[in-house]
Amino acid sequence: MVDVVGCDRTEPAPGCEDGHVHVSGVGRTGNWTVTIGFRRAPQALPHAAYLRLAPASTAGTADVLTESVINTIDFSRVLAADYTQHLLGPEAADRLDRLWCLRPSEGSDDFSRLVATLHRRSVTARLPVRQVLGRILQRGPDRVDDLIREARDRGLLERHDPRLTYLPWPPAATGEPSLRVMPPDAPPTWQMRASTTGADLSDLPGCRDFEFHVGVRFCPSDQKGIPSSYLCGPGTDDRPGISAYPRSLEIRPATWHAGGTTAELTQKILAKLPLSLVLALGPEVQTGHLTTAMTTALTGNARRGREHLQAVATVHRFALAHSFKPHNLVAQTWRVTLRTAQGWSRAARREGFLGERSKELEALGPQPPSAFPQVASAQQR
Repeated sequence: MVDVVGCDRTEPAPGCEDGHVHVSGVGRTGNWTVTIGFRRAPQALPHAAYLRLAPASTAGTADVLTESVINTIDFSRVLAADYTQHLLGPEAADRLDRLWCLRPSEGSDDFSRLVATLHRRSVTARLPVRQVLGRILQRGPDRVDDLIREARDRGLLERHDPRLTYLPWPPAATGEPSLRVMPPDAPPTWQMRASTTGADLSDLPGCRDFEFHVGVRFCPSDQKGIPSSYLCGPGTDDRPGISAYPRSLEIRPATWHAGGTTAELTQKILAKLPLSLVLALGPEVQTGHLTTAMTTALTGNARRGREHLQAVATVHRFALAHSFKPHNLVAQTWRVTLRTAQGWSRAARREGFLGERSKELEALGPQPPSAFPQVASAQQR
């Protein structure tokens, strides 16, 4: 079971205007905490618009936030617990999680009991039942109607409830200036900025309605539990190097354009966000390795199939065009050994994505001076 902390309505962060809820004990190890923030919409229930994922403990631990950690988190369960806590209260959230532990499948008696419990709680709270069920179960209105009908057919819900007179949900604050609408064909600008606590990323392709903050922590490279791929500064014989690794992640609505102000975080949206790319970009931006960050952005951090080999060829040509060592830049982009990078380049040549070095240089034409001198020292690592 997960631990749901009560809703705090004092959070001023974007996306948390209607409060936020903490859920701890998530992930395979149970050492991660998810915070979901809620935003008020006009004449509608609040919706999730903010997410923060961080280790539950902060002292003396080296919890590295990776894509595998994110994949072990059941966001459908987290969102259900948060919505229940926010809309129906802690008792309903605790009961929901106990029922959720049974892993009920849709169409089963246990799932119909879950629907009936949420239905009665919504009626007692005088909230619109179908909207509440849609938020908690992450289902559309037609599917919610089917679930309610199944619960009634099993005798778990009354067919007519005289208390179904709902209070209208208070509208959101009005009078705010209208934000500009982002044209659908406008190219993304890949905004990347380092701050005192981590890297801020916004206007990324495929997720322009959200902004990201990757919390980055620095530590000695010989610290236990930190993969060598996060090395950002080499050491000496008597002194270890420095590693920078992602430790937390925040997803915020992009409040600078109209689409971001209405963006809602759902299980499907979270599955589509390029979180692996975001986690790969964070340490590179924070440590000032902007060329590696740029090549990571160009390739999307792909690792398999023909798409991956095509990305290797792209980074290889980028390195040649800016007078870098291609194999070194490929190794830095995917955080692999130089030998692995050389093997990938050979595979890209075999598949026809990359030609011989002389032909590639001839196709590029005269090479201007490198615009990224800060990478010269990193190439020698």
